[in-house]
Amino acid sequence: MAAVLEYLTAELLELSVKAASQQAKKPKRLTPRTVTLAVRHDDDLGMLLKDVTLSVVV
Repeated sequence: MAAVLEYLTAELLELSVKAASQQAKKPKRLTPRTVTLAVRHDDDLGMLLKDVTLSVVV
């Protein structure tokens, strides 16, 4: 179970960083928008997280 969660987290972070770098020249941080874009552009993660809403908590 831990290995699956580690893999999903690594995949999500890798795709999110890639999405953030495409949006700006120097990405300084990941936002819920960049994570959502990364999830929606990946078929497998998109299917797995189709009912998940990412929101900002301040």
